[in-house]
Parts: sequence; C-alpha cells; structure tokens
Amino acid sequence: MTVTPLVHPAATPPTLGWSRFAYGRDAPEMRAADLDDIVSVDVRELFDDVQPAVWRYGDDLAIVRAAAEAALADVDLGRFDRDDKVNVLCSEHGFSMMGGQAYAEVLRTTRDVLVERAGCTKVQLAFSTAGSKHEGPELIPQYGLDEHFKGEVFFFGPSDRGVAIDTDIGRLYGVRRAYSADRLVHVHYDDPREVHFHRVNGRSLKSFTMSYARMETRSIFHNNFPSRSANIVPRAIYESDFVQSRWGFAVSMTSSPDGITGVDADVDLIALDRRIGRNLLRNYGKMLRLLATIDECFAIADDTRWIPYQHAGGLTACALYDGPYDHLDLDLAEIPKVDNPAVKALVLNTAWKLVGGGRRLIAATPAVGRHALRVNGPRTIVAENLADAYRRAVELTGTDKAIAFDGSYRHINVSRAMAEHLIAAAPEVSRVVDEDLLPKWLRQRGMALV
Repeated sequence: MTVTPLVHPAATPPTLGWSRFAYGRDAPEMRAADLDDIVSVDVRELFDDVQPAVWRYGDDLAIVRAAAEAALADVDLGRFDRDDKVNVLCSEHGFSMMGGQAYAEVLRTTRDVLVERAGCTKVQLAFSTAGSKHEGPELIPQYGLDEHFKGEVFFFGPSDRGVAIDTDIGRLYGVRRAYSADRLVHVHYDDPREVHFHRVNGRSLKSFTMSYARMETRSIFHNNFPSRSANIVPRAIYESDFVQSRWGFAVSMTSSPDGITGVDADVDLIALDRRIGRNLLRNYGKMLRLLATIDECFAIADDTRWIPYQHAGGLTACALYDGPYDHLDLDLAEIPKVDNPAVKALVLNTAWKLVGGGRRLIAATPAVGRHALRVNGPRTIVAENLADAYRRAVELTGTDKAIAFDGSYRHINVSRAMAEHLIAAAPEVSRVVDEDLLPKWLRQRGMALV
C-alpha cells in the first residue's frame, strides 16, 4: 500500500568541516535545515519502491564492511600474485556521499581482502582528483586511509604525465601513474552523477576517461562526441589490451535515494555495470523525473564539493541544473546542454570553489561573498547571513520554492511550497515511470523488465 507522503521537520544533514577548497573555508554556522521555512520530504514516502538503505550517515561502518566482504567473497583472486604491485584506484567524488565514510570503508576492506586472501604485500591507494592533486592530501588523512594503507598512497590528476593506450578507436592517453602497477582494482560508486553525460550507458566505466585519463582524452569524452556516443571512449580504454593485461577486478558501492544499499564486485566490469545500471534506473529514475517537474525555484548550495555535485535525496544538483530533459531516454539522440531556466537563482551557503552557469548568485555571508565575487563578479549579491540570503532569493526570483543540496539522503530539505509541489507531483511521476518510462529505459539497454 502506498504511504501518504507527509511534510516532516527538516532533516539534519551530514556535518561539514573546514576545507581549503570551500568558499569561506570554515564550515557555515547555519545550514539550510536551520531556516524557519525549511522542511523535508521522505523519498520512500514519495516513492515506496525505492530500495531501502542498509547504511546511512552516522550508522555503524561494520555494516559496510560486511557488505564489501560478502561481495568480494565471490571474486576470483587467482590472477593476483604475492609480489604484484596493486593499485587500488579511487575517485574523489565517492568521499562526498554522506560524509565519505562508507566509501572509505569499502576501500579499507578491499585492501584487507587483497592482503589476507591473495597475500598481496604491495597494495597502493591511487587517489584520482578532478582538476589538481591537492584534494587528496586534505581528504586522505580525514579517513585514516594513509595509516590503513601503511603510507602507500599517491595522488594523480589529468595533467600528470601520460601513457599511450591503443584502443579499437585509436590511441588514447591515460595517466601513467594510475596504470603503474601489475594489477588494477577499480573501486567505484553508483550514484547517477552527470546523467547528462553517461545517460546510464556505461556509468561504471566513466572513470576510465574522467578519473584515470589525461586531459586530452578526458576532453574527447566531454566535447568531441554527442552524449550517447561519448560512452565508447571509456569502454574502449577498459577493453584495451593495455588495461586488460593489468586488470584485477571492480568493486562498486551501491546506493538509492534512501542511502547506501550494499556493495557489488566482479572481475567483469561490463557485467557489473549492467547490474549497476539496472538498479540505478529503478532506484533513481522517479526522482530524476520528479525534479524535472519543478517549474520554478531557487537552489541552496549547502554541501561539500563543487556545486553541480552536491546531494539532495541522493541526487546530485546537476540533475536539476542540466535541464528538465529525460537524459535516460536513448531515443533522444542528442540533448542540448543548457542551464535549467526553472532555477532562477542560487544561494551559496557553502561549496567548493567552482561556480558555473549564468544564474544569479546570492552569497550567504561576507566571507563566502569575498571569494564568490572573484569568480561570479557583479552578478553576485552578498547577504549578511543565510536567513538574509534566503529572504533576498525569494524577493529576487518571485518564488518561494527552494531546494537545499546539503548532502542528505532519504530526506530532501525543501521549502514548504516545494514540499507541496513534490508531494502533489509524485503520484503521476510514479505512474508514468512504472507504465511507460522504466520499461522503455530498460528495453533500450537490452534489459528485461523483471
């Protein structure tokens, strides 16, 4: 029986700390959840078929470790030798999911299994960052990964020295140090970040261009192909002789809008990706279409990491910012890359220093404003505090529909007007996805409905 969705008090988001990359650097004194008008809606009350979480922020990490050990128990480690140098490849974004502790625990468990079951003595954590090598030294100590990996940790970025990788579509370039091992272990996560690029068509392979490739090859993925065909680039790299000669296995932390749902692992990344893709369509499809029903709003950036990658109800903000199009429908061969006109402004409470798009920006404090003005210039309004910024956003946009990207799963913190909109829209979204869209999305990818 469908549960009647209710408006709840605002949910407490994951705690933030100091970061050299954040606007203002210090964690904000006030979060969006503290505002008088902010309430929350429960994603499993909106859509009762969302897969329940086994772990959320603050829960016992033993749950995650047990899930990772169970997934890895079925992985054949016969290709690993004791003296092999092993690179455990990870990407920075996984640490933004509910505080990052679950992803860190999957990494720790992967190392322990390699040491205990395969007898490996040379296991390194290879930490990929998006634009520089500076995020790693700040993040790794937060989770004790430097200690757990016995100091065998290194960082790399897309501008580091490259290595040629000959593929079926020509020569591409990886980051040399990422591949400087006898065996590679790809440790990933499945949230639908950047659906407008991968379109759930090779989601788990995307790192081979966005995390482990030189900037030239990464740019091919971003700019040289239409969004559907871009996915041949990471797959070509993964299937190359160069990568396969070093390949070990892949591990993926799995999720739904409710939280972390488990861990999956496989020697065959393509098989793993198909399972991940199927679950992603089932668990996130309705939430993606629900955000597309928003006709006007302003957003509140209130989480760690860059603005497009902040979470609300398990969805990253780019799901809202990149337009109301159905990026899951592969019959739409090419979808224009536009800023969603429904998002009238952005209240910047905290984020890492990257502001994209041309929408109006309201900095929540003078400390945030000093940094934001340098990037966004005269389109930036500097408020006295978050409550003042919220009031100004309502006046500027003429709407009281607000959504906070504050790192929350299970709940979405929104204004009362936005809560009413989401609750009213959810039943029809659920019907359309169940009856029409989900069967089509699965069929387009050669997946059965059952």
